[in-house]
Amino acid sequence: MKIPGGFKLSASSFGFSTARAGVYRSSLIFAAVFLLGFALALLVIKPRIAESIETNKKVGEKKAQLDKLNQKKDEVSSLDEQEIREMVNKTIKALPSRKDIPGLVASVERLIGLNQLTLSSVQLVPGEISTESGKVVQKEEEGTLKVQLSLSGSFENVKKFLENAVSASRLLSIDSVSIQSQEGNNLNVGMTMSYFYQPVAEVVPPIDQPVAKLTDKEKETLEKVFGYEDYSQPFLQASQSSRTNPFGEL
Repeated sequence: MKIPGGFKLSASSFGFSTARAGVYRSSLIFAAVFLLGFALALLVIKPRIAESIETNKKVGEKKAQLDKLNQKKDEVSSLDEQEIREMVNKTIKALPSRKDIPGLVASVERLIGLNQLTLSSVQLVPGEISTESGKVVQKEEEGTLKVQLSLSGSFENVKKFLENAVSASRLLSIDSVSIQSQEGNNLNVGMTMSYFYQPVAEVVPPIDQPVAKLTDKEKETLEKVFGYEDYSQPFLQASQSSRTNPFGEL
């Protein structure tokens, strides 16, 4: 191609040839295919990678939990089953897992019968709480049963009753005592006692939680409690007619 002035234009004049154009075209196609493939990889493969990472994480957690369970199994296998059962039974007697009001009444009646006292009345006393309005209402304190007793007997028998009560296997505390003298050597006694129980757990601990081990101080305390007298069995008097029933006639 000629233009005025004697210049001649051709593809080679611009350093451009048909062969080189083909190379550029192929490069552009390759780049487009690569970018398309990379975009597809991001859309399809990336979620799979994230899912694989999450799965591996869960597998690691389950493996760690399995290791803990195996360790717990070995610890439990090393324990003396009979010894554990006896310890649990004694602990439940000292601190029941429920209120066990019949057992509580039986303990009170036996303590009174063994010490030759006369029971006039026994009743549960709910605790006091204040509401938002400032009004005091009666409500039982969680884990505690308060019992109010009215009884009578000699000074020595009342003293023995108190000594036996604080050394009973079922844990309790004597909150208050009021004494009035009668004719002769007898006393009228009113007292409030708190019996304790273990509320039902609202949250179950995880199965892989390690086995709780008692400290030396806890073992010493348990041995002391286990040595206390069990008054949970009903007291049977020799003469049925001399038995006082606080809930009415038999």
